Amino acid sequence: MRFVLSEDFWVLDALNPVEWHFICELPAAAGGKGLSSDDRDARLYPSPVAEESADEPGVDEQLEDWRELIQPEIEELFQENRDKVVQDIDAGSPVDAAELFDPETLEEMEEAGVDSTEYRRVMVPIDHTDSWYGTLNQARILMNEAHDISESMDRFAVLMGGEEEIDPDRAMMLAQYEMYSAIQSILVENVMS
Repeated sequence: MRFVLSEDFWVLDALNPVEWHFICELPAAAGGKGLSSDDRDARLYPSPVAEESADEPGVDEQLEDWRELIQPEIEELFQENRDKVVQDIDAGSPVDAAELFDPETLEEMEEAGVDSTEYRRVMVPIDHTDSWYGTLNQARILMNEAHDISESMDRFAVLMGGEEEIDPDRAMMLAQYEMYSAIQSILVENVMS
């Protein structure tokens, strides 16, 4: 994956098939794929009242107001963000490998059995940046909730190049989580500052 920034767009370029798959999975991950609706809602819409205050007079009414007035607005914002991300992903396009790689690299890829025709590009309007950042953040929060990623030892082993055996499915999920983290960092450093 390469990141390219222009005046009107930022681009996730040269996405290989795995990276493209992770990008395509972003809206579902941000929607709570793999979590029950109760677990998703508890993580995305936590109570605005501390547990120790829950029994105080008037708190039930405040919580009901929050559930009826505020939470739906937040849910709508999250959905609008995911919709913009889906729109950008749907507009993604194949990239001619000759644009990405020199002839020698293309030949090495062919010898290794890598299909150089499967690279993709996603061009994102600058005004969609906040939607992407929010969707990436939401996906990471929910992935962590579902799979206990942020503090897991296997994540650190992967990051540090450890030799420990990690289940291939878990390794892919950790890579997806790290890719989302990397894109968020790139956005903060290059677009949102």
